[in-house]
Amino acid sequence: MQIPEARCTRCGGHYHGWALLNARHQTCAQCGGKLEIITEGEIIQGYSPFSAEEVNLKAPKQTPSKKTTS
Repeated sequence: MQIPEARCTRCGGHYHGWALLNARHQTCAQCGGKLEIITEGEIIQGYSPFSAEEVNLKAPKQTPSKKTTS
C-alpha cells in the first residue's frame, strides 16, 4: 500500500502520511484550504470549513413574546 500524498488546492502546499486519511488532517495547515489527496491512484477531496456548503439559518417569522399572566 502506498503512503497517501496531498496538495492544497489554494496555496499548493504538499503533504504526505497516513494521517491524511483522517478528516481532521485534510485541511492545509498554512492557509486552511482543502487538500486533494492521492492514494493508490485514487483522488480524494479533503475537507475544509472554508469550502463547506453555505448554511442559511432563518429565524421564525414570529418570535415568542414575553409570558403574560392572566
